[in-house]
Amino acid sequence: MSFQIITDSCCDFTAEQYRQMDVVSVPLAVMWNGESHSHFSDEESLRDFYEQMRQGLTATTSALNPADWAAAMEPFLREGRDLLILAKKEKRVFTQDETAPRGPQYYQREKNRK
Repeated sequence: MSFQIITDSCCDFTAEQYRQMDVVSVPLAVMWNGESHSHFSDEESLRDFYEQMRQGLTATTSALNPADWAAAMEPFLREGRDLLILAKKEKRVFTQDETAPRGPQYYQREKNRK
């Protein structure tokens, strides 16, 4: 049996760390200057972001929607792999809530799997 670990980008690993651990990250959206950007996993983007924050940038994030999670999960389910989803949940972070609705849908479709 094979499984895939999928997480949201709240883990803040680098792209290299994700590759080394064979973990898939679904990036949160980060909004600044009226533009949406994927959450960073490369050090150059992260350095640029923090430099802009030091200069007064205000940024916000938005939770992943169920379609984002579905797009991340589908390829592995088609391969017959099980999933371990790690998502952060705090008072104002909702990625786990967005993942939960997909669980029953996939469970019904894949009910013979453990």
